[in-house]
Amino acid sequence: MSAISNIPALLKKDDFLLNTPVYINRVLCEAPDPVGIGLAALHQHQFIEISCVIGGRGIHRIWNEAYPIAAGDLYVLNTAVPHGYFADDAGEPPLICNLLFDPADLFGEEINEIGGASYLFGLFSGNNFAVHLSLKPKQLDIFLQTCEEIERENREEAIGWHEAVRARLTLLLVAIKRMSDEERSIHSYRTAEESPIAAAALRMVRDCYADPDFSLSDIAAALYKSTSTVSRIFRAVTGQYFSDYLRSVRMRHAATLIANSDMANDEIALLCGYRDIPTFYRQFRQAYKATPGVFRKQYKEQQKNTSSIQEENTMSNAIYTEISEKLQRGKAKDVAALVTQALEENLPAAEILNEGLVTGMNIIGEKFRTNEVFVPEVLVAARAMNAGLKILKPALTNAGVEPIGKAVICTVKGDMHDIGKNLVKMMIEGQGIECIDLGVDADPAAIVAAVKENNAQLVCLSALLTTTMMGQRDVVEALKAEGIRDQVRVMVGGAPITKEFADEIGADCYTLDAASAAKEAVRLINELKG
Repeated sequence: MSAISNIPALLKKDDFLLNTPVYINRVLCEAPDPVGIGLAALHQHQFIEISCVIGGRGIHRIWNEAYPIAAGDLYVLNTAVPHGYFADDAGEPPLICNLLFDPADLFGEEINEIGGASYLFGLFSGNNFAVHLSLKPKQLDIFLQTCEEIERENREEAIGWHEAVRARLTLLLVAIKRMSDEERSIHSYRTAEESPIAAAALRMVRDCYADPDFSLSDIAAALYKSTSTVSRIFRAVTGQYFSDYLRSVRMRHAATLIANSDMANDEIALLCGYRDIPTFYRQFRQAYKATPGVFRKQYKEQQKNTSSIQEENTMSNAIYTEISEKLQRGKAKDVAALVTQALEENLPAAEILNEGLVTGMNIIGEKFRTNEVFVPEVLVAARAMNAGLKILKPALTNAGVEPIGKAVICTVKGDMHDIGKNLVKMMIEGQGIECIDLGVDADPAAIVAAVKENNAQLVCLSALLTTTMMGQRDVVEALKAEGIRDQVRVMVGGAPITKEFADEIGADCYTLDAASAAKEAVRLINELKG
């Protein structure tokens, strides 16, 4: 691997914290563990990151070390610490909830003074660069509740919201500090002096690479260490010699300036820490297999050939993303307006459906499955979905876009409960499946008739009472009696229902929640269609 590629990506503060003091997101980390790739697969950041595994399992790489992770593993990472989360071969990839902030935006000088004894309430006072805790289920629930409260304050911006965010974050940090003191769980990240020294060296390179006089001796002097000690530690932790890393940083910044500006090459060389222009040209050619002039020409030709496509994709992707985000927040009027705008811009109706509306409902479904949102949030998101579909359906029809399948859904005979059934219906419709809703207390004969009349591929049966659950068996038997059992898939659910019961009555599928039901509905219909 060349030195130019072995640089952890830098996540900048303005990309996350420009309009909010605390940024929270959830990321499914599906990339495989990059064994042997080095720092190039990792990232570092200009802010503090609290990240918690809320589902799945995988690998957390910090520097050159790999740590197995599962639900409940929480990390607090200092600035400029290269790390990344990855999947392994042990099942579901890890779902990570990230909470990002800059202490300087929220706390007084004593708390945000890097290196001070009270920095972040003492979390990093023990010469450590990361804190790790294994949260119990109740503690994990509290962490997620805190994140939801902060997100709500950020979203609503009510009176005193900034102070409320700071107060909730303060309580979270103090709780983490107390737990870390009790469990002593940060020891494995102290690694004597090595990683903090390497982290300090990376920060100094980031800040001083443009100075042609900057060298390893400046870092050694700042840290009160010998040059040989810093050199050895830097290579041991990062896998690179310091000189190679500094050169790769300078080359990367030079390439960015050459590609995106009209500055003269000698001026760029000076801005990137070179007084010797021939050395700059030689090193640039070694790194990019082209002179600066040829590199600039090739880049501009590439941009010219792809700019129109990128512009079109960027515009469409932006509106799809906004539709998805507004849907997740339940903003029905905004979703309808954005769908209308997308149609006026002649974007394909199928793309609006799949990239905007369905994507938004998928995200809500996953959050519901992992207990990040609850029934009220799903209901308002579904209303927003329906508002968008109402605008979109004529365009879908004109474009010949058909639903991926049809499902007859109901609560079985004798049962008057419909909340669970309605929730499943909303989630299934969010996958592009047309639902024929027979409501509650549905007779088996009516269900069979609806299947035949609508040529449905799926029957979804809900039962909330032990006294009515056998009604699901009656429907399966009625389908058999009519000779259409092999033409339809049967999904069952409800509080008293289990997988064993579903197997016993001959159903094709049992799911525990509405989000899982939506995924299984798509699978069953595709399976039936072959």
